[in-house]
Amino acid sequence: MSAWLSIKEAAARSGFSTKTLYRAIAAGELRAKKVRSRWRIAVHDLEAWLLPRPTVPRPAVVRVAAPPETGSQAALRRIEGKRR
Repeated sequence: MSAWLSIKEAAARSGFSTKTLYRAIAAGELRAKKVRSRWRIAVHDLEAWLLPRPTVPRPAVVRVAAPPETGSQAALRRIEGKRR
């Protein structure tokens, strides 16, 4: 078996579509080499790309309610709202 795979071979081996592999190459997530007009993916690069990556939990989003408008700004917004 060769150390390099075509996009079709890599898709069959990984279970992903060829379109997904092209997107990963374009995004820089999957290393590949262009030989003439065809992309080639090293077996070890494909296997490294398939390994699960650790996920980082997203921080909780805290939504703060805006304070009620008072004074001239609130009056101006009410006037502008009535004009429309």
